[in-house]
This record gives sequence, structure tokens and C-alpha cells, in this order.
Amino acid sequence: MRNLSLGGAARRIGRRGGPPGSPLRFDSFAFAKGNLQLTAERNGEATAPKLPRAKAGWLRRNCALIPRNLLRGALFAPVAEMSTDMRTDAEVLFVLEPEIISFIFPLFQKGVWLKAETGSSIRSLLCGQLEFPEEYVDKRIQTFFLNGKAVDDIDSALVHDGSILALSAALPGLLGATLRRGSYYAGMRSTISYREENRTETSHQGWVGIKLFNLLIPEMGPFLLKRGIWIERKDFQEFVEGLPSQFWSGCIEIRLNGEKLGQSELIHVVWGEKVLVRIEEA
Repeated sequence: MRNLSLGGAARRIGRRGGPPGSPLRFDSFAFAKGNLQLTAERNGEATAPKLPRAKAGWLRRNCALIPRNLLRGALFAPVAEMSTDMRTDAEVLFVLEPEIISFIFPLFQKGVWLKAETGSSIRSLLCGQLEFPEEYVDKRIQTFFLNGKAVDDIDSALVHDGSILALSAALPGLLGATLRRGSYYAGMRSTISYREENRTETSHQGWVGIKLFNLLIPEMGPFLLKRGIWIERKDFQEFVEGLPSQFWSGCIEIRLNGEKLGQSELIHVVWGEKVLVRIEEA
């Protein structure tokens, strides 16, 4: 990692630990509680300047430009000893007008993650943990796929850590009738039907992937979004970059771990492998 001279930026970033404008080598950075935590080296001596909110905001706003225009190839790595807040997932809250919530629905077809007690049945996950009514699960969700296999008995099929559960309302035609839970034609798909293996798993909190299709997206999606879903950070960044102006015009507020944030800052300050996304209606 090479030394950097940021000129005026360096003079604003910190006046302690060396003369203004002296070469800086930044080892890492992190945001916590409105302050920017820096691990840097100036003239061979370690320094950890701490920026007040206004100056942290300046670097946040220019964070996208730093790798290209200022750092020229320098590497920002995760802070070795960061605060407790920074070791958790980044939590993004969107406060939205109700009519634009549907812009987030495509995430459910690609798949999102939930934290849940694994080792339980599909019914237990949906009704006990996620609190969907049993009548809704029995009558509205017609097709269940667990790890790519069609499920007939949601009371015996167990959701394990890392399992992917795909849900759909009634699908049309013979194909839909064949894939439906408990279908008369289930024998036609015996090779892709789910069978629970004799594996034991102590119930513990783990990750469960959820995919929704057709009518279930607008029915179940808003509830899950208000509860909170996790998305891979790369997928989140790509998704945010692709959102149209209509979404942002109906987005009243964005918060990152409780701190207000601007649209242009959002994709550059998230961290961790996954991003927790929640919504509230304005």
C-alpha cells in the first residue's frame, strides 16, 4: 500500500500526529455512530484520527470518488478491531410511499435470506416463526420446493441451515397440477419429490433462503420486508444501482443502522457479507 498525499483533504482529516498535508497511508476505515474511525500511518507513526459528524459526512459523500481520484489504487481493508456495531450486519431502512414498495419485489424471485430457527418443519417456519396464518399456508400456498424438490408434506419436511424454500400460489395447467402439494399426479414427479433424509440437527438460529413467485410476492413480500430480509451485499449494491428515479421520488427516508443517509451514499457505506433490508410505510 503506497503513501498518499491528500493535500487539503489531509489537512481537514486530521491535524494531530503530524504536520498538515504530510503523506498519509490509510490502512482501514469504518463508520460508527456518526464518526469516521480511521487507522492510518503518517511519517511512519500510527495515528487514529476521529472525525466529527460534519467531516465524516464530507468523506462519506466523496467515498465513491476516493478509489478513483484520490487513492489511485490504495486498498481500504476492514478495520481489525472495530466497534460492536460494525461487526453486525449493515441494516438499511427504507421509508417508502406504499405505491412504490413493489419496486423491491424482484428481490424475492432471485431469493432473500431470513434468520430462523432451523431444524424445524416448513409449517413451523411459516406459521410458528414467521406468523403466517395456517389457513393461508394451507389454502393459498399451493407449491412448495425445498432445495429444488417438490414437497408434499410440510409437517415432516425439515428446513435446515442453508436450505432454500421456494413458494408459489397455484400454477396453471397440468404442470401446475403435478407440482401442487398433495397432488393426484404427484407420482408423475417422483424423481423430483422431496424426501426427508435421516439426519439429525439440533435446533439453532441459521440462514434460510426464501423465494416467492406469482401472487405470493405482493401478498407475502411486504410483510417480510417489514420484518426484515437479508441480501448478499453485492446483490444489494446492484439492485440499488438499478432502481429507477420513480422509486427514489417516493423514498421518504433512508437510514443505515439508525443514521440518516442520502441515496448517493447508500451503496458505498454498507459492509459485511449480507445487508439487512427493512421497510416502513410513510
